[in-house]
Amino acid sequence: MRTLVLLALLCSSVVLGDTGNPVAQQKQELAKMAREAAQKLEEHGNYVALLQPIPQQNLRASEIEPYVLMDSGWSAITENGVWTMGKRSSIYIRLDEGETPGQLRIQGAYFNGEEPTRLFVNGQLLSETPLLDHTVELPPGLEGSPSLHIELQHMNPMSPHDVNPKNRDIRKIKFKLEQIRVW
Repeated sequence: MRTLVLLALLCSSVVLGDTGNPVAQQKQELAKMAREAAQKLEEHGNYVALLQPIPQQNLRASEIEPYVLMDSGWSAITENGVWTMGKRSSIYIRLDEGETPGQLRIQGAYFNGEEPTRLFVNGQLLSETPLLDHTVELPPGLEGSPSLHIELQHMNPMSPHDVNPKNRDIRKIKFKLEQIRVW
């Protein structure tokens, strides 16, 4: 994976074209970006390895911390759930060694009206539907994968302040994850 990231970043130099920087400086900038991307991948891998494998049961949001890395685009976890923030939210779930899950179930609620949410697992778009109580078949090829990377994409996150100016909450939220299950 690290090699792929480095290769992709180095190949992107063709797309960059001449931005007024000498070629040597562009190469240095690309090398720096590649190192940073590889480091981020390694950090996720190290953190995911510290997680407990997710049990095969429904987990309320308040129970997910030992099993799930809330990577980006999430607010604080509460007893009632965890809100997405912005247009993209990403999580990693550690799988039990040798486990090849077949399904993912997500339950939650929407702020300011439900809308279709794009659900990606390990980079593959699996559905584009509201996630009120949604079960999806996981893609083949997960054998030996230590984790699932789940990304949610929303079209219209809004802040409670946008809806009611008296509300001081300015977070751009859309979906509240209440339960998740992988089996």
